[in-house]
Amino acid sequence: PVQPLSLNMFGNSAPPPPPDYAAEIDGLLNAALHPAGPKPSLEERENVVRNLQQKLRSEKDSLIPGDGRAALVYQNQLNRYLLLLDQVKSERKVQMLTMPAPAQRDATFARPIDSTVATRPH
Repeated sequence: PVQPLSLNMFGNSAPPPPPDYAAEIDGLLNAALHPAGPKPSLEERENVVRNLQQKLRSEKDSLIPGDGRAALVYQNQLNRYLLLLDQVKSERKVQMLTMPAPAQRDATFARPIDSTVATRPH
């Protein structure tokens, strides 16, 4: 579907607003923290963490200063994300400690999780 073109005050077309990932982020967090059915593998959950990092960064960058509700929603999502990140990191650490030495070496080269998502809204 074609989205209507919005115009700025000069009559020029305005760029589309940044995507709103709030509902998608909530869905990913709910599925990761409270899976319906068997718990996803560690690798699958690490991929969800990476995906959430990107979406949370976009969501943070799109926050409008002074929008207290949006900041509160973002902070709640960030807190839930950090809980998931801690769970995934802990599980990875346990897995590394229980692996035989050659497997540890191979797992060391797995794509690391970036934990630099900001902890506070703007």
